Amino acid sequence: MASKWDNFLCNLGEWRGSFTPITAAGLLQEPSPSVLTLARGEGDGPVVFTLQRWSPGTQVAPGGGPVEGVGEPGQDIQQDYRSLGNQVVFFDSGAFNKGSMQVAPNTVFGGEFGFIRGNRRHRLVQLYTPAGVFDELVLIREFRAGSGASENPPQQPISSWAVGRVARPRSAPPGPNPITATAKSRSGLRRSRRCVCCPMGALFTCPSRSATARPSCWRAAGW
Repeated sequence: MASKWDNFLCNLGEWRGSFTPITAAGLLQEPSPSVLTLARGEGDGPVVFTLQRWSPGTQVAPGGGPVEGVGEPGQDIQQDYRSLGNQVVFFDSGAFNKGSMQVAPNTVFGGEFGFIRGNRRHRLVQLYTPAGVFDELVLIREFRAGSGASENPPQQPISSWAVGRVARPRSAPPGPNPITATAKSRSGLRRSRRCVCCPMGALFTCPSRSATARPSCWRAAGW
């Protein structure tokens, strides 16, 4: 089985996309174009992470990122990665999960789920207020630059899916365990019990409040 670092390297490249906030009430906000780059240095050099974001309402190009001529980004972040901490887990496909290691009163809490398939990435960020109340979801859709990748068709059928669950415990080697799950997807945004279905086949579920009074809480996302 590949190392966590090798799985992380599945995400190398330039990813053009957009960030779309979704309120706790389920309302889609204006997207902001983005360009994210993960570039590996020579030899044992670090992986350089660069994220550029434009203001909400800036027109998003068909292949992600901003259309030509919109000017400089309002946000430009760069960070070097030489190792990965325990707050992030990468799987063999390059998919990942990262977030707060624990829940504490009066602190911001959140987590991110990232999925990758071919020349597309789909990321979901769940955020809670310092009071422990679910605040918003950020839907991030990305395409590898120059690949010609595009969104899935808006309608996806309701189906039953046989999937594999892979555990990544911090103190024990991982192992697959077969399970069966049912997935529901529709164009646009809709709620089904505790599950929220987002555009283009994404879904997530999480508690309305973080578990500040309990030892743990669970969150899930799918694409």
